[in-house]
This record gives sequence, structure tokens and C-alpha cells, in this order.
Amino acid sequence: MTFYENLKLHLRAGVPALYVESHEWRRFRHEVGQCCEDLGKPLFVWNILRGLGEIKSGRQQPESWDDVLRLPERLLERLRDDLKENAVYVLEFFNFADEAEAERANLAPHFAAAIRPLRERGSHVVVLSPILKIPESVRNEFAVLEFPLPDRQDIRDLLERVKSDFHLEAAHDDNRILDAVRGLGTTEIWNAFSKAAAHCKKITTGEIPMLVAEKEQIIRKSGYLEFVRTDIGMEGVGGLDKLKEWLDGRKNAFGEDARAAGLDAPKGVLLVGVPGTGKSLCAKAVACKWEMPLLRLDMGRVFGGIVGESESNIRNAVKVAEGLAPCVLWIDEIEKGL
Repeated sequence: MTFYENLKLHLRAGVPALYVESHEWRRFRHEVGQCCEDLGKPLFVWNILRGLGEIKSGRQQPESWDDVLRLPERLLERLRDDLKENAVYVLEFFNFADEAEAERANLAPHFAAAIRPLRERGSHVVVLSPILKIPESVRNEFAVLEFPLPDRQDIRDLLERVKSDFHLEAAHDDNRILDAVRGLGTTEIWNAFSKAAAHCKKITTGEIPMLVAEKEQIIRKSGYLEFVRTDIGMEGVGGLDKLKEWLDGRKNAFGEDARAAGLDAPKGVLLVGVPGTGKSLCAKAVACKWEMPLLRLDMGRVFGGIVGESESNIRNAVKVAEGLAPCVLWIDEIEKGL
């Protein structure tokens, strides 16, 4: 089920409060706008800079804003006392994560009071935030929806728009270009394509290393992973002929063509040996050979002193790696984590 179908199902079911974890506000606004148009529901958008405004059909921005409602507590009072029927209210970057601010403004009690009449009026509040942080007192009121990163068609549309804006010729091998930026958000993909177009005057497979480099920014923010640049090919690895043969046979098992042919992507390789036998060199060579970003996960970085912290760090690191797929995940000295 796509996000659009899932959102539409929750709105049709009358679920009063939804929480979407994402920073993709522009793409989300487009999705929820289409959904509200299909269901015949008025759409209102709130953010702390502009206040509250209604988005008319076919538009991305409200024509006017009620800036008196910029403060969250003022907004919640309005929703509680003057809520329209059968409407959807999107609260962009509504901040439960700042616990001091939330406690000062009593956001949780105000929110609980505001959403009580929602079901009777057929209306909904949708919180859009990059951080999933819901106070315990209102946690049971929310349904949490996952908003995925741009899919292949979204990326293709962005590529076409950038090529049009920069007056570029059509690319000959789009699939590899699309895979190079998978895992990035809309803004990051746009920036990657635009920089390649401005610098090289083209976006072809020759610009894939430049596109992949944009992912380095995400890796740096994770704290657990390291983006490793490498230009070492398999020709720099001595011996290990069986491994090289295995890698040659599975290079084409990734991507859209492989999935269409029913091929399963290889899951991984465990290299065991004494220091100096080329294990780390092989990880770098694979990334170079397959033209994929190389992420190094140092097991020593993920350990934390709080119970459950190490496991949480591992989950977060794997989530980042999955978001940047296809990539090569190099787990160095994995025995430290066992």
C-alpha cells in the first residue's frame, strides 16, 4: 500500500490524529492536497512562521495566513473552540521534541483537549515532523504513518525538471543515474542534479561519482557511519580469485533490470583472516567496481552506556544504510559486536 492509499484510508476511516515523520514538507503537502481533493475535504496548513492558512484546490500555498495563530498554544485553542467540519489540518514541524518548550506551553494537555471533538466533526489533525516524539499523555491518540523517500518515478521527474531547467540533452542510461541518488530527499536530489548540471553541463553516467558524493552529507550527520572514498579497483587486490569470480557474477544482480528478471540481490560476504590479508582492501575495491557508495560501520562507535542505547544505534545506522541503498556496507571488525 502506497503512502497516498494509506493516508486516504485513515482519513476515510475517521482517524482524528495522524503523525508523519518526515522533513519532506513540500512533497507531503502535494500528497495530502491530492488526497483532500479526492475526498472533498478542506485543507489547512499551519507553521510557526506564518500561522494558519487554507490551501485551495490545485494550489501549493495558502492565499493568506492568519499570523495570530503562530504560537502553538493559540492554534490549539482555535482548533478546540472553532474547528471546521470535515477538514484536514496539517501542522508542519509541530514540535513535541523540545520538551522544555512543550512543558512551558502545556502542549500535551492542550493537544488532548483540541483533538477530542475531531471525530464528531469528521476532521483530522496531521502532525508533520522530522522527529518522532509524541508525549505519553497523547500517544494513544495518534496513528503513525511512514512517509517514504522519493521513489524511482519521483526521482525521474526531478531529473527531467533539472534537465529542462538547464537545457540538457536526455541521458542515455537513466536507471544507473536514478540509483545513484536513491536514499536522498527531494531537496538533496535536486541539489545533486543541479550541481552536476551546472558543473558538467550534462547528467550522464559519467557524473555518477559526483551524484554519489551528495550522500556523504547524510552519512556525516548519522554519527555512526563513515563515508569512504575509494578509487581502488579489483586489480589492486592480489589473489582471492574465487571472491573476484563471485563478485563479477553478481554485479548485475542489482537494479531494476535484475528485479524484473526475478534475480535476488546478494546479501553479503564474510571475510575472515589475519590482519594484512586484504579484507578492508576488498571492501573498497567492491565499492569501486560496482560504482556504489561505501559506508564503513565501526562497531566501536555504536556502543553506549545506557541500556538499549547500543541496539538503538545499530538500528539507526542500518536505517541510514537502507535509505542509501544500493550501497556497500563495510562492517569493520564485526567480532567486536558479538
